[in-house]
Amino acid sequence: MSHPNRTGNAKDDNIIDDDYAAKEKMVVDTIRCLSMDAVQKANSGHPGTPMAMAPVAYTIWSKFLKFDPTAPIWSNRDRFVLSMGHAVDLSGSY
Repeated sequence: MSHPNRTGNAKDDNIIDDDYAAKEKMVVDTIRCLSMDAVQKANSGHPGTPMAMAPVAYTIWSKFLKFDPTAPIWSNRDRFVLSMGHAVDLSGSY
């Protein structure tokens, strides 16, 4: 997936309108809430790392990874591997 406002010009790559920035913030906040809910439901763990890493996970998934949800066995897709530990609840939130 590519950024909807990219112009193809490298120097303009980081220009984002306010509406899109608000939507990105809502997505990151939703990931944070889902991470908190997972820790609460499991009655175990700590939500700090998943909450702090939510913007990083969103950026990796939305701007860098090559994947197609309609073709899950696509051999050239990128994989996102997250080790078990403090950030494990982040993997179920995106």
